Amino acid sequence: MTLTHTKDMRSSDYRRMRTLMDNAPQKIDLPVKVNAGSHQLEADLISALQEGRSFQSEINRLRKEIANARNYPLKEFYNRNIYKILKSLSKKSYLFSERRRLRFLQSAAKLDPNRSLVGTPNQYELKSEITGNELSIKGFQAFDAGKKNVLVVAHEASQTGAPILSYNISKHLTSQYNVTVIFLRGGILSNVFRDVACHVEVLQNRPRGDNSSARRVRGLVAKTKFHFAIINSIESRSILPILKSSNVASVSLIHEFATYTSPRHSFDEVFEAADEIVFSSEVTMSNAIELTNLSANPQIHIIPQGKTQVPKLDTTEEATNLEKKRLKYLMRAGEENKDFVVIGSGTVDFRKGVDLFIEAARVASARAPSIRMRFYWFGAGYDVARDQNYSVYLEDQIKRAGLSDKLTIAGHTTEIDYAYSLADAFLLSSRLDPLPNVAMDAMIYGIPMICFDNASGFSPILNSNGLGDSCVASYLDAADMGYKLAEIAKDQDLCRKIGLQSKQIAFDNFNMQKYVESLSELGEHAAKKIKAG
Repeated sequence: MTLTHTKDMRSSDYRRMRTLMDNAPQKIDLPVKVNAGSHQLEADLISALQEGRSFQSEINRLRKEIANARNYPLKEFYNRNIYKILKSLSKKSYLFSERRRLRFLQSAAKLDPNRSLVGTPNQYELKSEITGNELSIKGFQAFDAGKKNVLVVAHEASQTGAPILSYNISKHLTSQYNVTVIFLRGGILSNVFRDVACHVEVLQNRPRGDNSSARRVRGLVAKTKFHFAIINSIESRSILPILKSSNVASVSLIHEFATYTSPRHSFDEVFEAADEIVFSSEVTMSNAIELTNLSANPQIHIIPQGKTQVPKLDTTEEATNLEKKRLKYLMRAGEENKDFVVIGSGTVDFRKGVDLFIEAARVASARAPSIRMRFYWFGAGYDVARDQNYSVYLEDQIKRAGLSDKLTIAGHTTEIDYAYSLADAFLLSSRLDPLPNVAMDAMIYGIPMICFDNASGFSPILNSNGLGDSCVASYLDAADMGYKLAEIAKDQDLCRKIGLQSKQIAFDNFNMQKYVESLSELGEHAAKKIKAG
């Protein structure tokens, strides 16, 4: 089966149809005639064939939808306006009940022009939007009157680094405390946090002054009487003044570099209101001291977080196995089972340095021509059709570097741990990244991790443990990174030795249980000082 991207076909419709057709178990000949570097497409086809799923009816429906869009453009215009009207009606709380507005929003979701990209929102996301993102969710952890109450604050409930860390902190705290979680805005993890909390609050906006969110937090603080609070990320700082005025001890976790944090006085707000401040790495603390009014004092600590467990969304075992099969075929199918596989991970943006990853791949391939090397980047955000600022240049760079048959931007995966198990090395190509979980996990899996000097919290750790020469490239020097990667790829014994040493370093430095215990000790200490006056 083939699908041609005609000029009068919208890119979004083409992608939707191609995805469904790729997964249809029809009688086809493999390998499919696709462009060079199309292993992603072949992996999807193989996985779908193995599962034996039939999407023919959905393909036909989409074909009909595209045909109708071409033949009846006014109907598409009509549906788009109905979508806007339904969205508008869902916000009229003074006219309609919550139940009626939820129905409006559900109907609007079916007509959303971007529904194929954003997916179908769950009931909590819909209700959160209906209530202006103010939502109270009862957690699955039972309240224990014999335990103290602790608050964990996250800036959002997205499936990204800081919220995932908040999830792990909450999970470890539940054995000793009644945990309440507050999100300054919602996301797909709102419901998942019920597993590790007695109560979850999703606010409408950042609590400032006397707005509705601030009043909601004050009411919750007065009612619950928290022993201490852990405020994760500088983006959550707006809740600190409320805690301070209510005599609730606070431990503020700062992962961000001051360089890219705006406004710069955000750090001053944290320093003034937090009782204890924890940086995840020395490089982020030094950056804050250099660019803000911060000065070293006993209130400030450097504690690297431990390995995080990524919370599972509502995915079935079947979906998990299917994704693993896709990754296995993508990375280790056939002759590629002998290739030296290198991965990078993170949102596709300038800070993560995907362009540097590509350049390092080019250099490594050139320096080790006898080694079959393949490169994969996992993470959302690569969209050539919409992202004219970065993605289009990455696509062009891959082609001009001659890497079309070696390097794949593989998109997001729910089974990144399985990808680590299939990889031989990891490149942390970020321009600035405090202590990213993805690099930490790579080390724990025992694969060499190469980073840039002075660009993350990993370079001093690797340098102090004797891996600087092999695993720390000069600052943003992609050629040096590629050179070090080539040396590791050419020497299996060296690769194995670095992997084992990296694993030991990770176990020695990144322990989530010890990390949370340290945060608890700081919280207890701050609470005792406040109580003593």
